[in-house]
Order: sequence, then structure tokens, then C-alpha cells
Amino acid sequence: MKRKAKELPTQRNYNRFVKEFSDALGRKYPKICFFLYGSYVDGRLVSGRSDLDGGIILNAEFVTPKRTVMDIAGILARGLSRNRIPVQLNLMDRATNRDGRFLSYTQDYKEWLQGDSVVGYGSDYLKEMRGLDYKLGCLTAIAFNLRAVRNHLLESLDDLAIDPKRFEKGLLESLKTASALPKKLVYLQTGEVIPCRTKSLQEFERIFGQIDSNTLKRILSLLNNPIALFNYAENSDNALQLWQDALTIMETMIRTYVQRFPKISRREVAPQGR
Repeated sequence: MKRKAKELPTQRNYNRFVKEFSDALGRKYPKICFFLYGSYVDGRLVSGRSDLDGGIILNAEFVTPKRTVMDIAGILARGLSRNRIPVQLNLMDRATNRDGRFLSYTQDYKEWLQGDSVVGYGSDYLKEMRGLDYKLGCLTAIAFNLRAVRNHLLESLDDLAIDPKRFEKGLLESLKTASALPKKLVYLQTGEVIPCRTKSLQEFERIFGQIDSNTLKRILSLLNNPIALFNYAENSDNALQLWQDALTIMETMIRTYVQRFPKISRREVAPQGR
């Protein structure tokens, strides 16, 4: 069904969303950074077509507090219910940004972002970002996968309300991404490809140390039994909890990786050639 022109969002919707979202974050989370960039900031906005581009940086060290994430997801869903505008917000944490290896912004983009963004609310954590170039392809994939799982979870409550199919797709993609992370992190350090996800988890623990792998084992079990996964995730509370657990184990593995290998290697980031 085609939307009527009068149903398209206006500049007022964008402005109202930004104000309401900023105010809601400010009331509950004073140690957060909400920033905006792109067409909304520089005056090129085309109402109804342009995304509202921005990001949220939590005052967290690798592992984001899921109660906070889901509360912000609720704030986002309520804001969009009153102002149905296209939004692209990237959810981040300070420690991942400072390390740089698992941040999905390269050096040039990071510099542009720092110069052209406007902090809508909170502290300017943008200045802590460390963009890196010439990443090993696998490292780039991990950085963008982390970003995707975080963003999908941030959008999950809005999707659940207006697009259940998108919600289901986001959950399934996130579970698959989490289950594949040990294999990618092992390859990142050793260059060895271990196709079996169960064996790659065992190798991850051998190299990096023990983690609470029960979540990953449960995810692998559900992925191997689609009917059980469907029955389990049919309850939205179960689905959302599993999604949060999947993101937490991803963030935990990345934190474990950085703690085990705090120095950036040439395998991860090639010399700049200067």
C-alpha cells in the first residue's frame, strides 16, 4: 500500500524525536553520549527520505548493561511511535571505542565523525574513539557483526511492535553471529580455520581462557533444532532474553580477547606505510 504524502514525516517530526529522545536519556542516564551527524546536522535533510544518523555511547567497558540497553530500546520505540522517522543509531561502549580493533569506524571516518558530529546529550565520548585502517578482513567482519547485533537489539522493541518478521530475522541473525564468533577470534590470532563451531569454542577457551560457555552451547543447541528454537522464541520475553544473552557472550569474548592480547598486532592491523 502506498503511503500518502501527508503521512510522510516532516522536519517537525525529526526535531520532536531528537528533543524527546534526548530529554528521556538525560533524565535517566547522565553518563551517556548521544550524538548526531549527517544530513540532519548539516542541513541537507530531506524529510521522509533521510535517516536520522547518530550514535549512543554507553559508559561501559566492553559488556553493555542489558537493563540499560533495553530501557533505551523502549525509549526509542516510544519515540518512533509518535514520530515515525527513519533512524540509524549505532550503539557502542567506551572501552571498545578506545581499543579500536572492534570499532566499525576506520581512521578517516573516525576523524570526520569527530569533526562533524554534534553531541545531543551527555559527555563527548567521541574524542576517545580510535579508528584503525587496513584491518584483517576477519577483524572488520567481527567489528561490523558486533555493531549489527547491538543495533538490532536496540531496535528490537520497535520491531516487535510494528514488524514481527523483522524482529524474528534480527534474533536469528544475532544468534548465528554469536555462535560464529569463537571461530573468527581463533582465526584472528592463529590463522587456523575450524569449521565446527563446537570445536572452535573449545579452541577459543584453550587460547584465551575459560568463559561461561553455557550460553553459546544453548544457542548452538537451539540453532541445530529449528523447531525447538521456534517454540522457545515464540514467547517474546524468552526471545529478548536469549538475544541479550547472545550479545553479552559476544561482548565477553571480545573483552577476553583484548585482555589476553592488549597490543595490536600486524596480523590485525597492517603498518601504515609511513
